[in-house]
Parts: sequence; structure tokens; C-alpha cells
Amino acid sequence: MDILEGFLIGLTTLFIIGPVVFILINATIRNGFKSGFGVSLGIFLGDIIYTSIISFFGVNILLENHFLNEYLGIIGFLILFGFGVSYILKTKNIELKNKVSNLTHFQNFIKGFSVNFFNPFVLGFWVLIAKYGFEKYQENGSYFLFSLVFGILTIDIVKVILAKKLTPLLNSKKIFLIYKVSGILMILFSFRILYHYITT
Repeated sequence: MDILEGFLIGLTTLFIIGPVVFILINATIRNGFKSGFGVSLGIFLGDIIYTSIISFFGVNILLENHFLNEYLGIIGFLILFGFGVSYILKTKNIELKNKVSNLTHFQNFIKGFSVNFFNPFVLGFWVLIAKYGFEKYQENGSYFLFSLVFGILTIDIVKVILAKKLTPLLNSKKIFLIYKVSGILMILFSFRILYHYITT
């Protein structure tokens, strides 16, 4: 039951719209399935690191960590703000790429990891969900957490597949608009992170 519940909760993240979703969709539309999958794996790695730390050392090690408390918010703000600005500054001549280098896939992997891992709201999510999981399942709480991560990965892959299906319907002008809107939303998310960092 612990594994099933964790996986099902992971699937519900389909309805959560965060900044990393825009990076995942944009990477898929412009560079194809492999780049979108790279973003998904980056997100997955960030989640695995958090859940592994919680499973082996407990939730308090995250709550009491000086680096996370002092610098996570500002790093997250800078990364997300930078990506947002770069998306807005994209030129109108955005073309879909048929051949993409492994370096591009790796860069998208890094984007997925950095935006997810350095987001304090993601940290808050894992702290809350870990408390719930370990209170309910006690020694099996780790199974709950890791199955939840795989549920999230499953949904992220579904998002990549859906974005890939939509790609043939898009032209350069529509992709340009998607980048602009995504950039604005990421900048708004970055200031939300900064506000949270300053006020807590």
C-alpha cells in the first residue's frame, strides 16, 4: 500500500504547474523527445537526492542545513530569473531542430536538475510529504517516497510525449510566443522564490 499510494500521489503532480514544466515543454518542442526526457531525468535526479537524504538521515537534516536555509532561495531565484530572461530574449527565428547534439540533451538535463533542485518550494514539498509518509508508514516511509519519485517521473514523461505530439501543430511564431510566455512566467516564479527567501 505504501508503494501504491506514493506512486499515485506522484501521478497527481500532472496538475501541478511549476517553472520546470515550461522548461520541459519548451525543450521537447524545440529539440525533440530526447531533450525533454533529459529535463525529466534532471528533475528525477534532484528528487532522488532529496528523498535519499531524507531516507538515510531524516527530515531535520534538511531543515537544519545552513546552506539550504541561507542560499537555496537566492540560487533558485538567480537560475530561474536567468532562464526566464534568456527565453524572453529568444529571436523570432526559432526553428525546430531535427538533429540535436548530445551536448544539448545534457544541457537540458542540467536545466531540469538546477531549476528543480534549487527551488525552495520543491524542498518544502519533500519535507511535508516525508513527514506524512514516515508518520503513516514508519519504517516503510522510504518506499513511499521513492515510489512517489517514480510516479513524478512517469508523469513528466507523459508531458514530454504530449508536447511531442503537439509539435507538428506549431510554427515558428507560435513557438516564439510560447518562449515569451514561458520566460515571463519563469521570471514571476523567480520573484516568488525571492519573496519567500526574504520573508522567511
